[in-house]
Amino acid sequence: MYRYFYTVVLGILLGSCSSHTTAIRALKPATITLPDHIQSIGTIDRSMPEKGFSGILEGALTGEQIGQDKRGRQAAIEGFAKTLTQTPRFSIRPIATELTGSKDGSTMSRPLSWTEIDKLCKMYQVDAIAALELFDSDQFFSKSSKNESYKDKEGKEHSRLRYYIDRKMEVRTGFRVYDNVNKDIIDEFVTSGQNSDSGNGLTETDAQNNLRNVYDQVREVGTTSGRIYAQRIAPLYETIHRSFIKKVPTNKDAHEKALNAAKAKDWTKAAEIWNTMASQSTDVKTKGIAAYNMAIVCEAQGKIDLAIDWAKKSYYEHGYKKASRYLVQLKDRKYDLERLEIQMKSRNNT
Repeated sequence: MYRYFYTVVLGILLGSCSSHTTAIRALKPATITLPDHIQSIGTIDRSMPEKGFSGILEGALTGEQIGQDKRGRQAAIEGFAKTLTQTPRFSIRPIATELTGSKDGSTMSRPLSWTEIDKLCKMYQVDAIAALELFDSDQFFSKSSKNESYKDKEGKEHSRLRYYIDRKMEVRTGFRVYDNVNKDIIDEFVTSGQNSDSGNGLTETDAQNNLRNVYDQVREVGTTSGRIYAQRIAPLYETIHRSFIKKVPTNKDAHEKALNAAKAKDWTKAAEIWNTMASQSTDVKTKGIAAYNMAIVCEAQGKIDLAIDWAKKSYYEHGYKKASRYLVQLKDRKYDLERLEIQMKSRNNT
């Protein structure tokens, strides 16, 4: 039932525990569920503010660089559109159209008319439009200095001031999703994000010059905000890491063989060994660890219900405390799969 959207990629990670760690690539449900009839989405940037001299004045007052918001807006819509191309739920068509939005860039303007939406949807053959409707960035500075000791070439100690500058970049973004089939705005979402940087030097100018490029910083926050909104409306893949328990009090040879089998992705052999240990070992902790590792094997194979059963056995029957947290994680995974069942229904039936 879950085969379509539960893709498993098993890899051996680098590091001291690399041979005992498995990476599972799984589809995570979106925060909200869009209607089944939406199979294609066009993305547009409608966040360009209608401001002239007042915008330049605002930039002078806040320290905003000329073109700062424009680069941030571009990064936000690019990050949003690029992330959406990774979902199996919709087909995505980025629309290279920059539309004027709010007057000052700080609030959303009135929604686009359905005549405009219908025109865009027919032109680009999509069912809905996802629009970046708001982008506004501000930067805030805090300055300080303190004495520090240093030695000159002769080894003589001196004191001098070092200057510090902290810059916080704040970005507000707003998105709307227009459902052209039902003529309904199905989501309107405003969020904010921030990014901090610091520089220091022997003068304030040196400290300022040691800050990151402001355009890189605002693009970074803009890209992140676009990705976050994409996660809100579209199921996307994520990588989950699970670590097998490496040591057992007894049955050490059998346990090592099971770990080697797991490393080779021979899940049948690994499961056979740990199943036997969980049922026949004379040590209760060994039973709990074997059951715990069995749960990981089942999850890696996409058998969530069976993984939950093994985690319960590890915790409730054998008292292995680490299984308690894993059991919660598995129940969350099952809930996610149930939501995905709904969100992917239209795609799964095509």
